[in-house]
Amino acid sequence: MLQTPDSSIKALFQCIANEAQPILIAEGEEIMDFSNGSEPLFYFIETGQIRYEFVNNQYWLGSLRAPALVGIVGYYYPERAGRFFAEIDCSGYCISAKRAIELINLNNLWPDTVNYLTYLIKKLLEHEMTMSSGSSYSAICYLLRQLENEPESVRGKISVLQYLYKRTGYSKSIISLVISELKKGRYIETKKSHLVKINHLPEKF
Repeated sequence: MLQTPDSSIKALFQCIANEAQPILIAEGEEIMDFSNGSEPLFYFIETGQIRYEFVNNQYWLGSLRAPALVGIVGYYYPERAGRFFAEIDCSGYCISAKRAIELINLNNLWPDTVNYLTYLIKKLLEHEMTMSSGSSYSAICYLLRQLENEPESVRGKISVLQYLYKRTGYSKSIISLVISELKKGRYIETKKSHLVKINHLPEKF
């Protein structure tokens, strides 16, 4: 599993902390790209977890657990394919993206910025390589392991079926069949449709 570049995130946060405004984002609330005055925004998510959802089909690309940064890419490439939402209640800080970039320049923090963006790219590549492998079962196993590693505040609020469906787009009948067979073989344990534990996932289905 990829390690979050915490030292780079901390350096970037300390750079903007004195000028950023504290924010609270409720579960399910969208993280807006722009202020009311249409100014691009930069966010530091200190607690909670956010997810990225495509606009056209509401497919969930993935989640980012705090600490996380949002807004650098959008500042340079404002055409957006999706939106960020708070998966659980979040807290953090918000600042003008333009001012954040100025502070990054002044404090020579582009190496830390690149380090964080590289982490995001690697995370996306890992996800896409698995999802495009051609095996729906491999993709489901990959996401089941992700779900097992989610904090209880996330895992306890979403069923296994919904978690897999929103992140794959596979038919619910196929996902339900795989879940049912894994439960029968005692490879996974669930309670009230929520994942409790993975005992072992067979290589083939």
